[in-house]
Amino acid sequence: MPPANARRSETSGDDKSVPVFPDVARALTAVGLDKASAEDAWAVLGAIVALADGDVGATEDAASKEKVAAVDASAQSAVGRAAQLLGVGAAQVGDMLEKRTVQTREEALTVRRSPEDAMTARDAACRWLYGALFDALVAQCNTALHDEGSGVTRGNRFVGILDIFGFETLEVNGLETLLINYANESLQQLFCDAVFAAELDLYEAE
Repeated sequence: MPPANARRSETSGDDKSVPVFPDVARALTAVGLDKASAEDAWAVLGAIVALADGDVGATEDAASKEKVAAVDASAQSAVGRAAQLLGVGAAQVGDMLEKRTVQTREEALTVRRSPEDAMTARDAACRWLYGALFDALVAQCNTALHDEGSGVTRGNRFVGILDIFGFETLEVNGLETLLINYANESLQQLFCDAVFAAELDLYEAE
């Protein structure tokens, strides 16, 4: 099944994902995903897009008179589509957006989310789903690379990703910037050791 349509109001016009879809589908097959597993992956992506397109509305709580989150008619379609793709009930997704559980020493209380909290919960759910799918695909790639029948072992094949030009300088540099720059410098040194030092050893051996 093709991926669900993304929110068009936030795109420049042309959907650049359409031409590469067949390539991605072939890549999923190449790493060992059968048809059912590939469709599950597309379903998760479609659910993420559907959730991201659903803007949670607000209503007034009868008791507190405060604004609370409500999955209104405009969001029902997105919630229903996401629930269908994930294989859960629409009410479960709606409750996740509208409510949260507060655990006390003696009991668990269910309270209504604020509209802002509901949007945060929606975004967090999208990130979690994407992260879980990413981890599953990486695990599948590792399984394919380490297939005993291929003659490939863990020691003679690896994929390395290096961001050489990642050094950052901001108006206000904090701990996060320091850690990013330190990590990039460490990666640069690892790259030099793995490539240049290995080349020197090869030349000396020859």
